[in-house]
Amino acid sequence: NENFAREIMQLFTIGLWQMNQDGSYVLDGQGNKIPTYNQQTVQQVALALTGWTYATAPGNTPQSLNNEYFGAPMETRPANHDMGPKSFLGCDVPAGQSVDDDMDSVIDCLMQHPNTAPFIATRLIRSLVTSNPSPAYIQRVANVFVNNGMGVRGDLRESFLFAAPVHCLLVGRSIATEQADLRTLAAWLTAVGGVVLALGLIGGWWLASRAI
Repeated sequence: NENFAREIMQLFTIGLWQMNQDGSYVLDGQGNKIPTYNQQTVQQVALALTGWTYATAPGNTPQSLNNEYFGAPMETRPANHDMGPKSFLGCDVPAGQSVDDDMDSVIDCLMQHPNTAPFIATRLIRSLVTSNPSPAYIQRVANVFVNNGMGVRGDLRESFLFAAPVHCLLVGRSIATEQADLRTLAAWLTAVGGVVLALGLIGGWWLASRAI
């Protein structure tokens, strides 16, 4: 399904245009934005994600292509999986991999893409804190996505200022920033079941933390 292959890139991981770590766009020599992928990329990712179908609904017999049912995880159908090699976004997927292994290859490739950190950082900040974050703000969060301080990529749960069992979300702000954004974040942390343990300014970073 090329729609899913396109949407997992466009909407959830790398976006349409190449980005710098601060969320600004990479430009070519004529000042134009540079696409992150093309139609060939979509086709190759789609091939890597073949071999899946809806879960078998209770009481039904498993089919090669099940009807829609969202009550359980999707199921693999190796007979429907493309077993050839795939190449996309600078990643090479060898031939002969299983349905699950090809899916893992897609996820690993997208996680390592340089756009993923600023793309996700920008959307998290806009959804949880402010609709117009500064480039410096985006870059600070993106840098933590790349490396959480312990060599782990994609882990935004803990900051270098706190250790488990405290779960922290850093919102890098200037000292002059109004506290309204932070209060909104604290309310969100409480709403999702957390207990706000700290709310304040440390070294120019507004912090909100909650117990895991």
